[in-house]
Amino acid sequence: MSAWELSNEIEKISYRIDSVRSIIELVATSIIDETESSALWGCSEMLEIYADRLDALVNDAMDLHREEKKSSSIPEVFQKLKKGKI
Repeated sequence: MSAWELSNEIEKISYRIDSVRSIIELVATSIIDETESSALWGCSEMLEIYADRLDALVNDAMDLHREEKKSSSIPEVFQKLKKGKI
């Protein structure tokens, strides 16, 4: 799997987590019982943290993708020099 594909897969998961978080927030606002509502808001906050972490991983994977593209644009001779094979 390339860094580009990895980035896309992580982003899909992050989007789904955000969708679940939105549903939980919707339910939390409609529940009158403070204990139950607070528990749901806690879940929402945890999912937000996970989604933010996944977004950071997406950025890391895209950085890797850019580095791969940059190194592949260097002529083969220079790549061998860079790797110490010449």
